[in-house]
Formats: sequence, C-alpha cells, structure tokens
Amino acid sequence: MKISTVSLLALLLLGCQSGQSGNTSQTPGANTTQSSSSADCEAVSHSQLEALLPALPAFTRSMPQGETDTAEKVSRTTVDYEDRSGGATISVELGDTCRNENMLISFREALKSGTPVTGGTTYRSAPVQGFPAYEEWTAESRHSEIHVLVSDRFVVKVTGDGLDLAPVQNAAKAIDLQKLAALN
Repeated sequence: MKISTVSLLALLLLGCQSGQSGNTSQTPGANTTQSSSSADCEAVSHSQLEALLPALPAFTRSMPQGETDTAEKVSRTTVDYEDRSGGATISVELGDTCRNENMLISFREALKSGTPVTGGTTYRSAPVQGFPAYEEWTAESRHSEIHVLVSDRFVVKVTGDGLDLAPVQNAAKAIDLQKLAALN
C-alpha cells in the first residue's frame, strides 16, 4: 500500500499544535546534523517496526496495520489494544521519517514548546527512556497522547482513550526504544 507524503506527514505529526511556538533552543536528544543524510536513507520496513510493538498486560491486541513506501522513504505500523475489562483503548504507532526535515520540523517544535494548559488539556515535556517526548492529557475526556522522537528519525505515538495517563505512560515505556534507535 502506498502512502502519500502529505498523508504520512499529517499522520506522523498528529498532536502537534499548529499554533504552538516555542523557544529556538535545540531539543535535547535531537541530532539535527543527522538530518542531512536523509537522501541516503532507506526506510525501515513496517514489518521491522511491527516487531517492536509491545505486549500490554490486561489488554487484547488487534492485528497490526503497516505500510512502507520506498519511493517516499517512509514507513509506519499501528496497532490498537482494548482493555479486557471493557471500553478503554490504547493505540501505538511507530513511524520512520528517514530524517525528512519537512516531517520533523513541527514535531521538533512541539517538543520544544513549554507546558501550556489550553481548554483543559495539559501539555508537558516528559522524556521516555531518555528520548525527547511530550504528553498531552485531557482529564475530562480521559484522552492522552505521548509523542516520542527517537534518534531524530523515528516517531512514536501512544494514544489512550477512557484511561488515566499512567497506563498510557506504561505502554510508551513498554516499547523497546533502544532497539528502535538501533534500526538507525
């Protein structure tokens, strides 16, 4: 299945707020000098990404969905987990941007922005396994998102609905981000 650059860009940057602006300091852990090598990059296959999807106790995992576009040099895999006690879900998405600057710029900006609270949603920087990340949490709707940038190339998004933030944080920690970084 082919992915258009525009649809993958939108997919990878979900959760990045278009109106956010932050300071211009470099995000810790983001190595922008590697970005110049995107022309030589080959996207990691979605099946390699799929192998890193975690097992989550007390959740039933659906069938993963993945796509690799070698022409656009991008790939992604997603999977949903449903709470066995009913109703709550966690979704995990792993993507390879091949250091495409156009795909990473908004993601990096979201990582650099402060910790605003808007419309009941709290945003905060919250590194995961030493990689730069940020969380979004809306208590009223019990919706949360964690976005992680790994090796200034791979993007991880963990979304929870009908849950407190802690199980979503645990799901993000269950992904072997060091193995993901080693695919670099």
